[in-house]
Amino acid sequence: MTDAPKCDPWIPSPGETLLALSLAVGMTMVFWWPLWMGGGLQGGDLYSYYMPQKMLLAESIQAGRLPLWNDLTGFGYPALAESQTGVLYPPNWILYRIFEVNSAYVVSQLLHYVIAFLATWGLMRQLKLSQGAAAIGAIAFVYGWLPPRICLEWAVIGATYFAIIMWTGIAWLQTGCPRSLGALSIALGLCLLAGHFHLAFISILGIAVVTGTIVLRRKLHGVDTTERLPSRTGWLVLGLMGGFLIAAVQLIPTWELKKESQRDEVGKDFDPAYGHIPPTYLTQLIAPWLWHGPDVSADKILEQPSPGRYPAATNKVEAHLYVGTIPLLLAAAVLAFRYLQRNEMSLLPWILMGGLGLCLVTAWPLVMLKHVPGFSFFMGPGRYGMLTAMAIAVLAACGWDSVLATWLSVKYRRGTLIAICLVTVLDLYAVSREYTFGVSPYFGRQVFYATLLDEVPIDFLDESQVGEAILKEHPTARLYAPGANIP
Repeated sequence: MTDAPKCDPWIPSPGETLLALSLAVGMTMVFWWPLWMGGGLQGGDLYSYYMPQKMLLAESIQAGRLPLWNDLTGFGYPALAESQTGVLYPPNWILYRIFEVNSAYVVSQLLHYVIAFLATWGLMRQLKLSQGAAAIGAIAFVYGWLPPRICLEWAVIGATYFAIIMWTGIAWLQTGCPRSLGALSIALGLCLLAGHFHLAFISILGIAVVTGTIVLRRKLHGVDTTERLPSRTGWLVLGLMGGFLIAAVQLIPTWELKKESQRDEVGKDFDPAYGHIPPTYLTQLIAPWLWHGPDVSADKILEQPSPGRYPAATNKVEAHLYVGTIPLLLAAAVLAFRYLQRNEMSLLPWILMGGLGLCLVTAWPLVMLKHVPGFSFFMGPGRYGMLTAMAIAVLAACGWDSVLATWLSVKYRRGTLIAICLVTVLDLYAVSREYTFGVSPYFGRQVFYATLLDEVPIDFLDESQVGEAILKEHPTARLYAPGANIP
Protein backbone atom coordinates (compact mmCIF):
# COMPACT_ATOMS: atom_id res chain seq x y z
CA MET A 1 0.00 0.00 0.00
CA THR A 2 1.23 3.50 -0.86
CA ASP A 3 1.59 6.03 1.92
CA ALA A 4 -0.75 9.01 1.77
CA PRO A 5 0.88 12.08 0.22
CA LYS A 6 1.91 14.95 2.41
CA CYS A 7 0.10 18.25 2.10
CA ASP A 8 3.25 20.18 1.29
CA PRO A 9 2.83 22.68 -1.56
CA TRP A 10 5.77 25.01 -1.96
CA ILE A 11 5.81 27.74 0.68
CA PRO A 12 8.50 30.46 0.52
CA SER A 13 10.86 31.31 3.34
CA PRO A 14 10.65 34.82 4.87
CA GLY A 15 13.83 35.78 3.03
CA GLU A 16 12.53 34.63 -0.33
CA THR A 17 9.18 36.30 0.31
CA LEU A 18 10.96 39.60 0.93
CA LEU A 19 13.09 39.16 -2.20
CA ALA A 20 10.13 38.34 -4.45
CA LEU A 21 8.00 41.13 -2.98
CA SER A 22 10.82 43.66 -3.38
CA LEU A 23 11.26 42.70 -7.02
CA ALA A 24 7.51 42.76 -7.63
CA VAL A 25 7.09 46.26 -6.18
CA GLY A 26 10.34 47.50 -7.69
CA MET A 27 9.29 46.44 -11.18
CA THR A 28 6.07 48.46 -10.91
CA MET A 29 8.16 51.48 -9.95
CA VAL A 30 10.40 51.04 -12.99
CA PHE A 31 7.55 50.66 -15.49
CA TRP A 32 4.88 52.83 -13.86
CA TRP A 33 6.69 55.42 -11.76
CA PRO A 34 4.28 58.28 -12.73
CA LEU A 35 1.46 56.24 -11.19
CA TRP A 36 3.39 55.96 -7.93
CA MET A 37 3.80 59.75 -7.97
CA GLY A 38 0.05 60.33 -7.98
CA GLY A 39 -0.50 60.42 -11.74
CA GLY A 40 -2.77 58.35 -13.91
CA LEU A 41 -3.59 57.09 -17.38
CA GLN A 42 -5.36 58.45 -20.41
CA GLY A 43 -6.11 56.73 -23.70
CA GLY A 44 -7.78 53.67 -25.13
CA ASP A 45 -11.17 52.94 -23.56
CA LEU A 46 -10.35 54.61 -20.26
CA TYR A 47 -12.49 57.74 -20.50
CA SER A 48 -15.03 56.54 -23.02
CA TYR A 49 -15.84 53.37 -21.11
CA TYR A 50 -14.11 52.47 -17.85
CA MET A 51 -13.93 55.72 -15.88
CA PRO A 52 -17.67 56.57 -16.13
CA GLN A 53 -18.47 53.12 -14.79
CA LYS A 54 -15.87 53.40 -12.04
CA MET A 55 -17.31 56.78 -11.07
CA LEU A 56 -20.75 55.21 -10.69
CA LEU A 57 -19.21 52.36 -8.71
CA ALA A 58 -17.35 54.71 -6.36
CA GLU A 59 -20.33 56.98 -5.73
CA SER A 60 -22.58 53.99 -5.05
CA ILE A 61 -20.17 52.22 -2.70
CA GLN A 62 -19.51 55.43 -0.77
CA ALA A 63 -23.28 55.85 -0.46
CA GLY A 64 -23.54 52.34 0.98
CA ARG A 65 -25.16 50.56 -1.97
CA LEU A 66 -24.17 48.37 -4.89
CA PRO A 67 -24.83 49.79 -8.38
CA LEU A 68 -26.72 46.87 -9.85
CA TRP A 69 -28.24 49.20 -12.45
CA ASN A 70 -26.59 52.11 -14.28
CA ASP A 71 -29.26 54.77 -14.83
CA LEU A 72 -26.87 57.43 -16.10
CA THR A 73 -26.32 56.10 -19.62
CA GLY A 74 -29.07 56.09 -22.24
CA PHE A 75 -32.16 54.37 -20.85
CA GLY A 76 -29.98 52.54 -18.37
CA TYR A 77 -28.42 49.09 -18.37
CA PRO A 78 -27.67 46.40 -15.74
CA ALA A 79 -24.23 47.30 -14.38
CA LEU A 80 -23.97 43.90 -12.71
CA ALA A 81 -24.65 42.02 -15.93
CA GLU A 82 -22.39 44.28 -18.01
CA SER A 83 -19.64 42.94 -15.72
CA GLN A 84 -16.75 45.27 -16.63
CA THR A 85 -17.70 47.54 -13.73
CA GLY A 86 -16.76 44.76 -11.32
CA VAL A 87 -19.70 45.46 -9.02
CA LEU A 88 -19.20 42.26 -7.01
CA TYR A 89 -15.39 42.10 -7.17
CA PRO A 90 -14.34 42.31 -3.48
CA PRO A 91 -11.18 44.46 -3.92
CA ASN A 92 -13.34 47.12 -5.59
CA TRP A 93 -15.48 47.42 -2.45
CA ILE A 94 -12.37 48.43 -0.50
CA LEU A 95 -10.45 50.49 -3.06
CA TYR A 96 -13.36 52.62 -4.27
CA ARG A 97 -14.51 53.26 -0.71
CA ILE A 98 -11.09 54.41 0.50
CA PHE A 99 -9.73 56.28 -2.54
CA GLU A 100 -11.07 58.69 -5.10
CA VAL A 101 -11.68 57.17 -8.53
CA ASN A 102 -8.33 57.72 -10.25
CA SER A 103 -6.32 56.64 -7.21
CA ALA A 104 -8.48 53.53 -6.75
CA TYR A 105 -8.03 52.60 -10.40
CA VAL A 106 -4.25 53.11 -10.22
CA VAL A 107 -3.88 51.23 -6.93
CA SER A 108 -5.87 48.34 -8.41
CA GLN A 109 -3.56 48.17 -11.43
CA LEU A 110 -0.37 48.31 -9.36
CA LEU A 111 -1.67 45.83 -6.79
CA HIS A 112 -2.55 43.28 -9.45
CA TYR A 113 0.86 43.74 -11.12
CA VAL A 114 2.51 42.87 -7.80
CA ILE A 115 0.27 39.85 -7.24
CA ALA A 116 0.75 38.65 -10.84
CA PHE A 117 4.53 38.77 -10.37
CA LEU A 118 4.35 36.91 -7.05
CA ALA A 119 1.96 34.28 -8.45
CA THR A 120 4.19 33.65 -11.46
CA TRP A 121 7.17 33.38 -9.12
CA GLY A 122 5.18 30.88 -7.05
CA LEU A 123 4.35 28.83 -10.14
CA MET A 124 8.02 28.62 -11.10
CA ARG A 125 9.00 27.55 -7.61
CA GLN A 126 6.17 24.99 -7.49
CA LEU A 127 7.77 23.52 -10.62
CA LYS A 128 10.95 23.13 -8.53
CA LEU A 129 12.85 25.84 -10.36
CA SER A 130 15.40 28.05 -8.61
CA GLN A 131 14.85 31.58 -7.34
CA GLY A 132 16.87 32.97 -10.23
CA ALA A 133 14.77 31.04 -12.72
CA ALA A 134 11.61 32.30 -11.01
CA ALA A 135 12.80 35.89 -11.39
CA ILE A 136 13.47 35.43 -15.11
CA GLY A 137 10.11 33.75 -15.67
CA ALA A 138 8.11 36.32 -13.72
CA ILE A 139 9.76 39.26 -15.49
CA ALA A 140 9.26 37.68 -18.91
CA PHE A 141 5.57 36.85 -18.45
CA VAL A 142 4.30 39.82 -16.45
CA TYR A 143 6.29 42.57 -18.14
CA GLY A 144 6.35 41.00 -21.58
CA TRP A 145 2.64 40.40 -22.05
CA LEU A 146 0.99 43.03 -19.86
CA PRO A 147 2.45 46.57 -20.24
CA PRO A 148 1.08 47.27 -23.75
CA ARG A 149 -2.33 46.39 -22.28
CA ILE A 150 -2.11 48.96 -19.45
CA CYS A 151 -5.16 50.76 -20.88
CA LEU A 152 -7.18 47.58 -20.22
CA GLU A 153 -7.68 46.92 -16.51
CA TRP A 154 -9.07 43.47 -17.18
CA ALA A 155 -5.76 42.37 -18.70
CA VAL A 156 -3.71 42.56 -15.50
CA ILE A 157 -6.58 41.23 -13.39
CA GLY A 158 -7.11 38.26 -15.70
CA ALA A 159 -3.38 37.53 -16.02
CA THR A 160 -3.04 37.66 -12.24
CA TYR A 161 -5.64 34.96 -11.72
CA PHE A 162 -4.28 32.98 -14.67
CA ALA A 163 -0.94 32.72 -12.86
CA ILE A 164 -2.68 31.81 -9.58
CA ILE A 165 -4.85 29.17 -11.27
CA MET A 166 -1.81 27.59 -12.96
CA TRP A 167 0.14 27.66 -9.68
CA THR A 168 -2.59 26.23 -7.47
CA GLY A 169 -3.72 23.72 -10.09
CA ILE A 170 -0.23 22.28 -10.48
CA ALA A 171 0.27 22.35 -6.70
CA TRP A 172 -2.91 20.29 -6.30
CA LEU A 173 -1.79 17.75 -8.91
CA GLN A 174 1.63 17.43 -7.29
CA THR A 175 0.65 17.29 -3.63
CA GLY A 176 -3.07 16.66 -3.33
CA CYS A 177 -3.26 19.43 -0.73
CA PRO A 178 -6.88 20.59 -0.21
CA ARG A 179 -5.67 24.14 0.40
CA SER A 180 -4.39 24.28 -3.17
CA LEU A 181 -7.71 23.06 -4.53
CA GLY A 182 -9.62 25.59 -2.43
CA ALA A 183 -7.32 28.37 -3.60
CA LEU A 184 -7.94 27.30 -7.20
CA SER A 185 -11.72 27.62 -6.77
CA ILE A 186 -11.43 31.00 -5.08
CA ALA A 187 -9.03 32.30 -7.75
CA LEU A 188 -11.35 31.33 -10.59
CA GLY A 189 -14.36 32.73 -8.74
CA LEU A 190 -12.63 36.07 -8.17
CA CYS A 191 -11.46 36.18 -11.78
CA LEU A 192 -15.04 35.75 -12.96
CA LEU A 193 -16.40 38.28 -10.46
CA ALA A 194 -13.90 40.82 -11.79
CA GLY A 195 -15.86 40.63 -15.01
CA HIS A 196 -13.64 39.64 -17.91
CA PHE A 197 -14.56 36.11 -18.76
CA HIS A 198 -12.30 35.59 -21.78
CA LEU A 199 -9.11 35.43 -19.74
CA ALA A 200 -10.87 33.16 -17.25
CA PHE A 201 -11.76 30.85 -20.13
CA ILE A 202 -8.15 30.95 -21.35
CA SER A 203 -6.95 30.16 -17.81
CA ILE A 204 -9.18 27.08 -17.69
CA LEU A 205 -7.90 26.07 -21.11
CA GLY A 206 -4.31 26.43 -19.91
CA ILE A 207 -4.65 24.29 -16.80
CA ALA A 208 -6.66 21.74 -18.81
CA VAL A 209 -3.89 21.38 -21.41
CA VAL A 210 -1.18 21.04 -18.78
CA THR A 211 -3.19 18.53 -16.72
CA GLY A 212 -4.19 16.45 -19.72
CA THR A 213 -0.62 16.36 -21.02
CA ILE A 214 0.77 15.26 -17.66
CA VAL A 215 -1.73 12.40 -17.44
CA LEU A 216 -1.13 11.34 -21.05
CA ARG A 217 2.66 11.51 -20.72
CA ARG A 218 2.62 9.30 -17.65
CA LYS A 219 0.42 6.73 -19.35
CA LEU A 220 2.62 6.67 -22.46
CA HIS A 221 5.70 6.13 -20.30
CA GLY A 222 4.06 3.37 -18.29
CA VAL A 223 3.94 5.35 -15.06
CA ASP A 224 1.20 4.05 -12.75
CA THR A 225 -1.57 6.64 -12.58
CA THR A 226 -4.26 4.41 -11.18
CA GLU A 227 -4.09 5.58 -7.58
CA ARG A 228 -3.80 9.34 -7.37
CA LEU A 229 -3.58 11.36 -10.54
CA PRO A 230 -6.96 10.49 -12.10
CA SER A 231 -8.63 11.16 -8.76
CA ARG A 232 -6.87 14.50 -8.45
CA THR A 233 -7.80 15.35 -12.02
CA GLY A 234 -11.44 14.75 -11.20
CA TRP A 235 -11.19 16.87 -8.09
CA LEU A 236 -9.50 19.61 -10.12
CA VAL A 237 -12.54 19.69 -12.40
CA LEU A 238 -14.77 19.96 -9.33
CA GLY A 239 -12.54 22.76 -8.05
CA LEU A 240 -13.05 24.68 -11.28
CA MET A 241 -16.78 24.10 -11.00
CA GLY A 242 -16.58 25.54 -7.50
CA GLY A 243 -15.18 28.73 -9.02
CA PHE A 244 -18.22 28.98 -11.28
CA LEU A 245 -20.51 28.54 -8.28
CA ILE A 246 -18.74 31.36 -6.44
CA ALA A 247 -19.31 33.65 -9.42
CA ALA A 248 -22.80 32.41 -10.32
CA VAL A 249 -24.36 35.65 -9.09
CA GLN A 250 -22.30 37.42 -11.77
CA LEU A 251 -22.46 34.84 -14.55
CA ILE A 252 -26.21 34.32 -14.74
CA PRO A 253 -27.23 37.97 -15.34
CA THR A 254 -24.30 38.43 -17.73
CA TRP A 255 -25.46 35.45 -19.78
CA GLU A 256 -28.97 36.91 -19.88
CA LEU A 257 -27.60 40.26 -21.09
CA LYS A 258 -25.48 38.54 -23.74
CA LYS A 259 -28.61 36.97 -25.21
CA GLU A 260 -30.09 40.47 -25.62
CA SER A 261 -26.93 42.16 -26.91
CA GLN A 262 -25.07 42.44 -30.22
CA ARG A 263 -22.87 39.53 -29.06
CA ASP A 264 -25.67 37.01 -29.33
CA GLU A 265 -24.70 36.30 -32.94
CA VAL A 266 -21.74 36.94 -35.22
CA GLY A 267 -22.16 40.01 -37.42
CA LYS A 268 -20.80 43.47 -38.09
CA ASP A 269 -21.09 44.38 -34.39
CA PHE A 270 -19.49 41.19 -33.11
CA ASP A 271 -16.70 39.33 -34.89
CA PRO A 272 -14.89 36.78 -32.68
CA ALA A 273 -11.86 37.03 -35.00
CA TYR A 274 -11.35 40.74 -34.29
CA GLY A 275 -8.08 41.27 -32.44
CA HIS A 276 -6.17 38.32 -33.93
CA ILE A 277 -2.44 38.19 -34.67
CA PRO A 278 -1.53 37.82 -38.37
CA PRO A 279 1.12 35.10 -38.85
CA THR A 280 3.68 37.60 -40.18
CA TYR A 281 3.20 39.74 -37.05
CA LEU A 282 4.36 36.82 -34.91
CA THR A 283 7.88 37.75 -35.99
CA GLN A 284 7.67 40.32 -33.19
CA LEU A 285 8.70 37.46 -30.90
CA ILE A 286 12.18 37.46 -32.43
CA ALA A 287 12.41 40.87 -34.15
CA PRO A 288 10.31 43.44 -32.26
CA TRP A 289 12.18 46.34 -33.87
CA LEU A 290 10.36 45.61 -37.13
CA TRP A 291 7.08 46.64 -35.52
CA HIS A 292 7.91 48.86 -32.55
CA GLY A 293 10.66 51.17 -33.77
CA PRO A 294 10.57 54.99 -33.58
CA ASP A 295 7.93 56.53 -35.85
CA VAL A 296 6.64 53.06 -36.85
CA SER A 297 2.86 52.70 -36.79
CA ALA A 298 2.05 49.08 -36.04
CA ASP A 299 -1.66 49.76 -36.53
CA LYS A 300 -1.09 50.97 -40.09
CA ILE A 301 1.01 47.90 -40.84
CA LEU A 302 -1.66 45.65 -39.36
CA GLU A 303 -4.22 47.15 -41.74
CA GLN A 304 -2.28 45.86 -44.74
CA PRO A 305 -2.88 42.42 -46.30
CA SER A 306 -0.27 39.81 -45.41
CA PRO A 307 0.31 36.09 -46.13
CA GLY A 308 -1.92 33.78 -44.12
CA ARG A 309 -3.89 36.59 -42.52
CA TYR A 310 -7.42 35.89 -41.30
CA PRO A 311 -9.91 38.31 -42.95
CA ALA A 312 -10.72 40.39 -39.88
CA ALA A 313 -9.53 43.62 -38.30
CA THR A 314 -7.10 43.83 -35.40
CA ASN A 315 -5.00 46.35 -33.46
CA LYS A 316 -1.53 46.54 -31.98
CA VAL A 317 -2.62 45.96 -28.38
CA GLU A 318 -4.62 42.80 -29.05
CA ALA A 319 -1.88 41.60 -31.41
CA HIS A 320 1.01 42.13 -28.99
CA LEU A 321 3.05 39.05 -28.06
CA TYR A 322 6.60 39.51 -26.81
CA VAL A 323 8.46 38.20 -23.75
CA GLY A 324 12.00 39.42 -24.37
CA THR A 325 14.87 38.23 -26.54
CA ILE A 326 16.92 36.56 -23.80
CA PRO A 327 13.98 34.59 -22.35
CA LEU A 328 13.15 33.38 -25.86
CA LEU A 329 16.76 32.28 -26.39
CA LEU A 330 16.77 30.50 -23.03
CA ALA A 331 13.55 28.71 -23.99
CA ALA A 332 15.05 27.63 -27.31
CA ALA A 333 18.24 26.51 -25.54
CA VAL A 334 16.44 24.26 -23.07
CA LEU A 335 14.38 22.69 -25.86
CA ALA A 336 17.56 21.88 -27.80
CA PHE A 337 19.36 20.69 -24.67
CA ARG A 338 16.52 18.39 -23.57
CA TYR A 339 16.13 17.07 -27.13
CA LEU A 340 19.79 16.08 -27.25
CA GLN A 341 19.34 14.38 -23.88
CA ARG A 342 16.16 12.66 -25.14
CA ASN A 343 14.34 14.26 -22.22
CA GLU A 344 12.17 16.76 -24.05
CA MET A 345 8.96 15.02 -22.94
CA SER A 346 9.29 16.58 -19.49
CA LEU A 347 8.63 19.95 -21.13
CA LEU A 348 5.73 18.68 -23.22
CA PRO A 349 2.93 20.37 -21.21
CA TRP A 350 4.47 23.79 -21.79
CA ILE A 351 5.37 23.07 -25.41
CA LEU A 352 1.77 22.11 -26.14
CA MET A 353 0.31 25.03 -24.21
CA GLY A 354 2.58 27.49 -26.01
CA GLY A 355 1.89 25.91 -29.38
CA LEU A 356 -1.85 25.97 -28.79
CA GLY A 357 -1.67 29.66 -27.99
CA LEU A 358 0.30 30.36 -31.18
CA CYS A 359 -2.31 28.57 -33.26
CA LEU A 360 -5.31 30.23 -31.64
CA VAL A 361 -3.97 33.78 -31.90
CA THR A 362 -4.17 33.63 -35.70
CA ALA A 363 -7.98 33.10 -35.46
CA TRP A 364 -7.92 30.35 -38.08
CA PRO A 365 -8.79 27.56 -35.59
CA LEU A 366 -11.99 29.46 -34.78
CA VAL A 367 -13.35 28.28 -38.12
CA MET A 368 -13.49 24.77 -36.68
CA LEU A 369 -14.01 25.70 -33.02
CA LYS A 370 -16.86 28.16 -33.47
CA HIS A 371 -19.37 25.58 -32.27
CA VAL A 372 -17.31 24.62 -29.20
CA PRO A 373 -18.63 26.45 -26.11
CA GLY A 374 -16.40 29.35 -25.17
CA PHE A 375 -14.47 29.95 -28.38
CA SER A 376 -17.28 31.86 -30.10
CA PHE A 377 -18.26 33.90 -27.03
CA PHE A 378 -15.39 36.39 -27.16
CA MET A 379 -13.46 38.71 -29.45
CA GLY A 380 -9.68 39.02 -29.32
CA PRO A 381 -7.97 35.75 -30.35
CA GLY A 382 -4.67 37.54 -29.69
CA ARG A 383 -5.38 37.08 -25.99
CA TYR A 384 -4.63 33.39 -26.34
CA GLY A 385 -1.05 34.60 -26.59
CA MET A 386 -1.16 34.68 -22.79
CA LEU A 387 -0.76 30.90 -22.94
CA THR A 388 2.29 31.24 -25.17
CA ALA A 389 3.80 33.99 -23.02
CA MET A 390 3.51 31.86 -19.89
CA ALA A 391 4.84 28.78 -21.68
CA ILE A 392 7.91 30.66 -22.93
CA ALA A 393 8.43 32.14 -19.46
CA VAL A 394 8.42 28.65 -17.90
CA LEU A 395 10.74 27.30 -20.61
CA ALA A 396 13.06 30.28 -20.14
CA ALA A 397 13.20 29.58 -16.41
CA CYS A 398 13.99 25.94 -17.18
CA GLY A 399 16.64 27.16 -19.60
CA TRP A 400 18.40 29.06 -16.84
CA ASP A 401 18.41 26.09 -14.46
CA SER A 402 19.14 23.34 -17.00
CA VAL A 403 21.58 25.11 -19.30
CA LEU A 404 23.22 28.32 -18.15
CA ALA A 405 23.29 27.71 -14.40
CA THR A 406 24.80 24.25 -14.89
CA TRP A 407 27.42 25.46 -17.35
CA LEU A 408 28.48 28.55 -15.44
CA SER A 409 30.81 28.35 -12.49
CA VAL A 410 29.41 29.53 -9.17
CA LYS A 411 31.64 32.60 -9.36
CA TYR A 412 29.91 33.95 -12.47
CA ARG A 413 26.39 32.65 -11.88
CA ARG A 414 24.94 35.50 -9.82
CA GLY A 415 26.45 38.23 -11.99
CA THR A 416 25.14 36.58 -15.14
CA LEU A 417 21.67 36.23 -13.63
CA ILE A 418 21.56 39.90 -12.65
CA ALA A 419 22.76 40.91 -16.12
CA ILE A 420 20.08 38.77 -17.81
CA CYS A 421 17.35 40.26 -15.64
CA LEU A 422 18.52 43.85 -16.19
CA VAL A 423 18.87 43.47 -19.96
CA THR A 424 15.46 41.81 -20.15
CA VAL A 425 13.86 44.61 -18.14
CA LEU A 426 15.41 47.23 -20.44
CA ASP A 427 14.32 45.22 -23.49
CA LEU A 428 10.71 44.89 -22.32
CA TYR A 429 10.58 48.52 -21.20
CA ALA A 430 11.78 49.74 -24.59
CA VAL A 431 9.30 47.60 -26.54
CA SER A 432 6.38 48.70 -24.36
CA ARG A 433 6.95 52.38 -25.15
CA GLU A 434 5.91 54.34 -28.23
CA TYR A 435 8.49 56.85 -29.43
CA THR A 436 7.64 59.83 -31.64
CA PHE A 437 10.64 62.12 -31.69
CA GLY A 438 10.16 65.87 -31.54
CA VAL A 439 6.36 65.78 -31.39
CA SER A 440 4.96 64.56 -28.09
CA PRO A 441 5.76 66.26 -24.77
CA TYR A 442 5.28 62.84 -23.17
CA PHE A 443 8.32 61.16 -24.71
CA GLY A 444 8.72 57.72 -23.17
CA ARG A 445 5.34 57.91 -21.45
CA GLN A 446 3.25 56.68 -24.37
CA VAL A 447 2.55 52.99 -23.72
CA PHE A 448 0.76 51.86 -26.87
CA TYR A 449 -2.71 53.50 -26.56
CA ALA A 450 -2.23 54.84 -23.03
CA THR A 451 -0.28 57.87 -21.84
CA LEU A 452 1.17 58.18 -18.35
CA LEU A 453 0.18 61.60 -17.01
CA ASP A 454 1.07 63.56 -13.89
CA GLU A 455 -2.43 65.05 -13.84
CA VAL A 456 -5.45 63.28 -15.32
CA PRO A 457 -8.72 64.73 -16.69
CA ILE A 458 -10.90 63.16 -14.02
CA ASP A 459 -9.14 65.25 -11.36
CA PHE A 460 -10.59 68.37 -12.99
CA LEU A 461 -14.13 67.09 -13.39
CA ASP A 462 -15.56 69.79 -11.13
CA GLU A 463 -14.01 72.47 -13.37
CA SER A 464 -15.58 71.21 -16.60
CA GLN A 465 -17.39 74.07 -18.34
CA VAL A 466 -19.16 71.60 -20.64
CA GLY A 467 -20.41 69.59 -17.68
CA GLU A 468 -21.56 72.72 -15.89
CA ALA A 469 -23.49 73.96 -18.93
CA ILE A 470 -25.17 70.61 -19.54
CA LEU A 471 -26.22 70.12 -15.93
CA LYS A 472 -27.50 73.68 -15.70
CA GLU A 473 -29.75 73.29 -18.73
CA HIS A 474 -30.53 69.56 -18.44
CA PRO A 475 -30.07 68.28 -14.87
CA THR A 476 -31.15 64.78 -15.89
CA ALA A 477 -28.94 64.60 -19.00
CA ARG A 478 -28.03 61.13 -20.22
CA LEU A 479 -25.19 60.01 -22.45
CA TYR A 480 -26.13 58.44 -25.77
CA ALA A 481 -23.71 57.33 -28.47
CA PRO A 482 -23.41 54.36 -30.81
CA GLY A 483 -20.65 51.82 -30.47
CA ALA A 484 -19.84 48.73 -28.46
CA ASN A 485 -17.72 50.65 -25.96
CA ILE A 486 -20.47 53.07 -24.94
CA PRO A 487 -23.50 51.09 -23.75
